[in-house]
Amino acid sequence: MQLLQPVIQTAGLGLSAGHFGFDVSGPAGLVVAVEGSTDFTDWIPLQTSALVNGQAHFTDPAAALAPQRFYRAHFVYGTSPQPVLQVLGATLPSSAQFGFYVNALPGQQVTIQASTNLVDWTAVGTYTLLTRGAGGAGAHCGIHESQGGFCL
Repeated sequence: MQLLQPVIQTAGLGLSAGHFGFDVSGPAGLVVAVEGSTDFTDWIPLQTSALVNGQAHFTDPAAALAPQRFYRAHFVYGTSPQPVLQVLGATLPSSAQFGFYVNALPGQQVTIQASTNLVDWTAVGTYTLLTRGAGGAGAHCGIHESQGGFCL
């Protein structure tokens, strides 16, 4: 039995405006997860995307923050993977005090919760993520102390 693996395309590999990215290919409709590591030991999930027409684009906006980063891709089978939270930089609206990007599968539902003590959590919103190009689905979210949460 041969194990099916996604292919990282070197043609689209590169750094642009501080964001490193590449294309991943494989059978259309499968879900691919991209993970990153600075030491080949500890891997963290960075993006999960459905392959639309056999392709997905991966972008790592935090690539410039690490002196070196390694990437690997694998197919995800079974239940939907956990959404990935990416903290945003200076692209936040001026009224937001904290912002992030939620990356998940198209149609996946996420609930954003907030806490002031890491014990008691309050839901600030539940969102169904919509298709957003070949990279999967996502939402640009923020938390503001007087207005609660929002996702765009």
